[in-house]
Amino acid sequence: MTFIYKDVLFVNMSKKDDKITLNIDILKNLEDFGLNETESKIYSALLQTGGGAVNMIAEIAGVKRTTTYSTLDGLIKLGLARYDEFGIKRKIVPEDPERLEIILKEKQTKLSKTLPKLEALFNLRGNETFIKYYKGLRAIKPLYEGLIRDIRPGEDYYVMSNIGMWLEQDPIFFDDFSRRRGTLPIKLKMILEDNPGSREYAKKRNVYGAEIKFLPKKVSLKTNLVITPQKTLVQQLIEPVMALVVENEPFILMHQEMFKLIWESLPPLE
Repeated sequence: MTFIYKDVLFVNMSKKDDKITLNIDILKNLEDFGLNETESKIYSALLQTGGGAVNMIAEIAGVKRTTTYSTLDGLIKLGLARYDEFGIKRKIVPEDPERLEIILKEKQTKLSKTLPKLEALFNLRGNETFIKYYKGLRAIKPLYEGLIRDIRPGEDYYVMSNIGMWLEQDPIFFDDFSRRRGTLPIKLKMILEDNPGSREYAKKRNVYGAEIKFLPKKVSLKTNLVITPQKTLVQQLIEPVMALVVENEPFILMHQEMFKLIWESLPPLE
């Protein structure tokens, strides 16, 4: 049995010394689709063999038989496996992997219903100070999405940055982010390091919805600073890529005032 699902090629089986071995790529993709490690091994064994006796599936998957039975019960409930009867014999067989897409949609629906409650719990924070640390671009990109999600119409959004280095981290994502941010009814002001990358960025300031000024040429930045009424974000643009987010009103107000002082001291963009 050979088929393609979600751009992944599933092949019947591979053999080494007549022993069926699990496809590591399939296991990884099954876990990405929402199955746990044991479920992935057993479902992969079912797919690669077309099904069989439980003890055979357990051996191929490298899972204890008792664990295999309970895991199969879970896969059956998910609609990913079923038992077929052949006279007095009973065989466990896989269901169509397209069911994985339905499972993901069901999980997304449940998350959508639960998320408001989780957000409400997260926001029960009063006036406490929160300093949060994030490491790696994968963890940091959602922070920027949060900034434009939380800001309200008419509010100030200040940036001080080496914008070229910021864009280079993920040009597609950050250009798209800049364009989406530019459609918001906010007051976006950016103070940028004066370099070729920043000058190119400034040419699109109408698209990005930004007022831009440049720092003196002798000033060099290795960070991206964002100040909104809700929080202050500082991202280090060199390795190790990391970010700090501070949610404290006096701290935010201080940075807003410092930004305004620097902004007023700089000449307008020519």
